[in-house]
Amino acid sequence: MTQQPENLRNTIGKKGAILAVMVLVLVLASHGVAYARNLSEKTLRIALASEIISADPHRHVYMPDILLLSHIYDTLIIRDQDGRLAPSLAVKWTQPTPNTWDFTLRKDAGFHDGAPLRAQDVVSSIQRARSVRDSPVSFGDYLSAIARTEILSPHVLRIHTTDPIPDLPYRLSILKIIPTKAVMASRADFDQLLQKTGSGPYRLQKFDRQKQEVILRASSNYHGPPPQWDTVILRVIPDDALRVTALIAGHIDIIEQLPPADASRLVRNPAYTVTSLKPDQLLFLAPDTRKRHSPFVLKTGNRSTNKNPMHDPRVRRAISLAIDRQALTEDSLCGFAEPTDSPLSSSVHPTHLRSEPEQARELLREAGWEGGFTVSLHMPEDRYVSALEIANTVALQLSRIGVTVVIEPVEPELFYRSAGNGDYSLMLLGIALDMRTPMHPASSLLGSTQKMNRTGWQNPRMDRLLAAAAEMENAGEKSTRLAEIQVILDTEAPVIPLYRQIPLYAMRAHLTMNNTQREGNLADKITPSPLGSRTVSDAGH
Repeated sequence: MTQQPENLRNTIGKKGAILAVMVLVLVLASHGVAYARNLSEKTLRIALASEIISADPHRHVYMPDILLLSHIYDTLIIRDQDGRLAPSLAVKWTQPTPNTWDFTLRKDAGFHDGAPLRAQDVVSSIQRARSVRDSPVSFGDYLSAIARTEILSPHVLRIHTTDPIPDLPYRLSILKIIPTKAVMASRADFDQLLQKTGSGPYRLQKFDRQKQEVILRASSNYHGPPPQWDTVILRVIPDDALRVTALIAGHIDIIEQLPPADASRLVRNPAYTVTSLKPDQLLFLAPDTRKRHSPFVLKTGNRSTNKNPMHDPRVRRAISLAIDRQALTEDSLCGFAEPTDSPLSSSVHPTHLRSEPEQARELLREAGWEGGFTVSLHMPEDRYVSALEIANTVALQLSRIGVTVVIEPVEPELFYRSAGNGDYSLMLLGIALDMRTPMHPASSLLGSTQKMNRTGWQNPRMDRLLAAAAEMENAGEKSTRLAEIQVILDTEAPVIPLYRQIPLYAMRAHLTMNNTQREGNLADKITPSPLGSRTVSDAGH
């Protein structure tokens, strides 16, 4: 059985098995047609773990929204499971000069309303993504190096950049393409389905944010392979136990974020297929380094303090040294994670997994925090696999060096807005991995001007090293720069990496997952498979 955290908001885990069944019955009954048993064979029912915030394709770089939107909108380029680029709406891209990129579009692609795809639609999509206001993490950050665009023909677009940007195609792989007529559409227009003309394999028929339910219908004029399913129903079920039970009860066909503790149980059951993919996310602690006085820190004994311990790199290093990452991933994630203490690839930096509590306590003494302190750990609610278990384990390990952690889950949209404003003292965060480069996600987390830099940490030398390493093609020179970056990380500890998450899915045995493609919509990765599979694949578990 999945262990439920003590401070879980909802009823599961507090009232016992009887109440769990009662809640499940009420939840499933309230969903009506979404969980009816008489759905056609070409209907796929997916249970997601995290809240969907918006149907606006350019609102926020937030993975649950991106997962939904990947069904409705195509991108110029997609990436496979190994991070390699593959054509989507663009069939070819070249770099005629260091500061220009040319993209040639498919001539048979179009939108759900029958309008053909043109280069102007890509220009409009770039324009809108860069101008969305109030975005916690803006797509515009990925497009900031674009100086201007130039339409060479209806199907050829030239992008001019301020500096040489060798990874521009990778940045564009997350940009959803909308028709030009939608460039002025608001978030409400997308959320209320006043604007829903996409370029992807499925049309958005229903988006109920309150009930967290989405219904998609196959597009009849999609330019690519026909969609696998006539209807796709997405339902958010944040509670791990309810999500697994909905699968077992036959009300759902596939669930994401399978709790690791349930994987071994389901893999032995011939009625289900359990699949793991390559690590897709780095989980880390983000300390507030910008403020001298941080709002969620107290001295031991709950006395206020006008000092921010996280401002001192010795304290940040002490926190990192106190964490036993091997035990953390084995106990809370059953080994379905790769422990790490660096945002760089393990090929650059050998991972130090075991804790050093004595050394950590000595660093706290040097920094003047021998008596310890209390700090709130804020995290987005229902966002990461076994996040409360992870947070509780981290809290236990830090208590051994005198640091008391108060865990504070926050509704996702409020969390990301507050995190962007620097309102928290310590956060549990995740960032998508790009396995093609050993630099990622260090460049996004550590650059002074990067919006994903939630800690406020700035280091001009780090900025120069990151910029130089990004432009280097010589492996030896790049390795030297990355080693210099790691020295700064070891000294400053601006972020505190914990592990790389291995994603787990469970589905009914007549289904199988094609996991060769990293991007793209989830529904079309799921295909009928009469034999099914009962083994956990890819990750070696």
